[in-house]
Amino acid sequence: MENMIDTQSVQKLSQAYVDVIDNAKRNGLWFYKKFLFFELWLSPEEFKSYLLKGLKWCNGRWDLRNPEERISELENEIQIRQDEIISIKEEISRNI
Repeated sequence: MENMIDTQSVQKLSQAYVDVIDNAKRNGLWFYKKFLFFELWLSPEEFKSYLLKGLKWCNGRWDLRNPEERISELENEIQIRQDEIISIKEEISRNI
C-alpha cells in the first residue's frame, strides 16, 4: 500500500495531467521516463490508468516522445542480437 496515495490527491494529479494526456493522444506521443537502469514508455492510456491507480512513480517529470523512437531502438537491438547469434553459430561450426 505504500505506493498508493489518497483519492483526493489522485483526483488533483489527474486534473493536472488531463491536458498533457490529451496533447499526447492528439499528437501520437507516449510518456517517457528514464529511471536508474531502465527506460519506461507508456501510451497515454497506460499512463492515465497508472495515474488513476495512484502509483507514486507516475509523479514527476515525464517527456512526451514519439513511440517510433522506441520501435527503432528495439529493431536495432534485435539486429544486434541476431548478428550475435550468427557469430556464435559460425564460431561453433568452425570448432566442430
